Amino acid sequence: MKIAIETSVFESYPLEKALKEISRIGYRYVEICSQHFIQYNEHKRAQQLKRLLKDSNLELASILITWIPLALIDEEERKIRVQEMEKSIHVAASVGCKLITCAGAMAGDPENREDCAIAFKRSVTELTTALEENDMRISLECHPGDFVQRSEEAIDLLRGRSHVGYLFCSPHTFLFDLDPETTLEYAKGILTHVHIADTHKPENKWDHQHLIPGLGEIDFAKIFRTLKKIGYEGFVSAIPFTHRDKPLEAAIETKKKIEEFLAL
Repeated sequence: MKIAIETSVFESYPLEKALKEISRIGYRYVEICSQHFIQYNEHKRAQQLKRLLKDSNLELASILITWIPLALIDEEERKIRVQEMEKSIHVAASVGCKLITCAGAMAGDPENREDCAIAFKRSVTELTTALEENDMRISLECHPGDFVQRSEEAIDLLRGRSHVGYLFCSPHTFLFDLDPETTLEYAKGILTHVHIADTHKPENKWDHQHLIPGLGEIDFAKIFRTLKKIGYEGFVSAIPFTHRDKPLEAAIETKKKIEEFLAL
């Protein structure tokens, strides 16, 4: 497994400064968040992003695209969102990105799950051409506000689809998973990315945090043992963005904790 960090904890930094700090701390791989990517999401600026990565001696693990819902029942709006995602795929490919990660792609009405599922499947099918042309994968997760209510349901929607995989997000463990070990074993074969941060058990339905591991209640030892058990060899990406007020400390401590878990 390879350790990366997602840049949203450095949201207050210009991307150039964030990348330099991430490299200085000792990361070798970076996942660029939507807030940073949006300013480079044009072909004419993509090469600038490529230079920033090279100058920072960082390799791109993925680009995170948030809040492009692909399960919209309104057909015209759904098509617009698919076009937005296609554009992001093409621009990301031009900087050498091989993986798009997504949060909020399954956003929809839990009371209208069947229609949302149909719309979502149609969107994913329509994105396949862009993914194939660019030899790229897309990895999708469950997120609060989505029409799916369990990780296993999301995995079933994604299974068997070309260039499409599942993203396991540990801070959502108490929201969507009966048990992280069960979920990860169920996702074997289509697990293509992992987000790592801690959280407490929620007091309200969708409450959660993105904390430095060890500050919450997630059993990371079990998660990493299971990742090894199922033969996962992809990225584990730090996302402790609850600590935006202390990004350097959060990045350093999360890296240290992940290294400890990988050594178990």
